[in-house]
Amino acid sequence: MFWQQGLDASRASMSDKALRLFDPTEIKWAGRMAALEDDWIRQLTKHAQKLRSHPDTTALLWHWHRGLIDPGGWTVPDMEQWPAATEPQLAYTYGLLVLSGIRRFCEIYTLRGISDTIIRDTLRDVHRAFNRCLENLGCPGVMRMRWLTHHLTHRIVALGRLQFEMSRVATKLDEAERDELKSDRACIRRLGLTLESPVLWIHIPRSGPLVPEACETSISQAISFFPVHFPEHRTQAMLCRSWLMDPQLAEYLPADSNICRFLKRFELLGFERDSDEVQSFVFGQVYQDITQAPQRTTLERAIVKHLKRGGVWRVGLGRLKA
Repeated sequence: MFWQQGLDASRASMSDKALRLFDPTEIKWAGRMAALEDDWIRQLTKHAQKLRSHPDTTALLWHWHRGLIDPGGWTVPDMEQWPAATEPQLAYTYGLLVLSGIRRFCEIYTLRGISDTIIRDTLRDVHRAFNRCLENLGCPGVMRMRWLTHHLTHRIVALGRLQFEMSRVATKLDEAERDELKSDRACIRRLGLTLESPVLWIHIPRSGPLVPEACETSISQAISFFPVHFPEHRTQAMLCRSWLMDPQLAEYLPADSNICRFLKRFELLGFERDSDEVQSFVFGQVYQDITQAPQRTTLERAIVKHLKRGGVWRVGLGRLKA
């Protein structure tokens, strides 16, 4: 498998540094930086000691770790090929891998003059991932590596309510969308961008309501933050690709709702048909029988009502208005 390629070279390069991945003190420090519960840290430490007694497993974890911290190492597309953890052993191991990259993450952000508060806020996604694993597998850990790769390769920053990822236009567009943009010159001109243009992708973590004032503060902070701390990333636009970009939401939600007000901040550029992302984000799962989904909030009732009518929800692409 792809994630095992180069394992022999990593095994040959192993040194005392590899043992730091299993050091209880290091695990505790990284876990505390990510605000993990003490019991979670104890479980990971126990798992690390088991792994340390198996040389082949030690070499594999060291290989994965090197791919995260070395220039030219793992990318998000690489991580998409890694299997999802469906049992505790792999989830614990992925968890240890994530913790192994936190010290380097903190060092790089600190060298760029980023405050400890922002560093810790950005690492909150680690806690969210561990908690989601606990809910699904009954153990604290990481089920998929893909999202946290953004953090461990130093491309994402949390600024208040929103997160901002430094990347290019093409990064978040699927093959069909990329082909459309390549062939539709009018769309390219309207964007004022190319597929290689540096942009900030806006992400909305699961951390409470989208209060307009909080979103405005985050966006304002981002405008001044990145030129100072990441001057090499010459942002040409802020984009958002999300189920929140589906204007059909405005048909069901009050015009002054937080979601509708967030949607109005963006110029809508295109849509992906029939997406389950809205169910995954709001309900935490995709219901084959939508009548079984909870309908406690206005948003949940809107999602169910639209699907029962035979409608589909879409992922939209939007550019933040100037």
